[in-house]
Amino acid sequence: MAVSILETLMLTPYPTKTDARKMAYRPSKKDAEKVFEVINICIFGDILEVPPVRLKRVRKAWGWCDGKYKEKHGIWIPYTKEIVMHPYYPSIHVFVATLGHEMVHHWQWTINSIERIAQGKKPLMSHGPSFYQWRDVFKKNGLP
Repeated sequence: MAVSILETLMLTPYPTKTDARKMAYRPSKKDAEKVFEVINICIFGDILEVPPVRLKRVRKAWGWCDGKYKEKHGIWIPYTKEIVMHPYYPSIHVFVATLGHEMVHHWQWTINSIERIAQGKKPLMSHGPSFYQWRDVFKKNGLP
């Protein structure tokens, strides 16, 4: 079911260049939560906890993942405080791809970093090898 929803989103016709310039796609918070859920199931096997997703005008970015630390049993654990998404996009395609991108950072910070800490390494959120390991899974699901 989730795969067909993601396929349907990505097969939505692209807007004209004029409409894209108008930033015509304006997701709601509910849209962001539903797309997060679908990507989580299709790409990440439903392993990600759902952080708050906030729509906010941001400069020089379509979105970002805000990673912080919290103390749990005397150990500082990385957690995602929120994913911030710009409220306007040229198309749903850009929105879905951007949210997916930020979800990879969320995975790096909350899942991969726990493994890194257990290996004596520092937590990580970057555009390095752990980020690009998701490239084929994204491509298989029609996401850039």
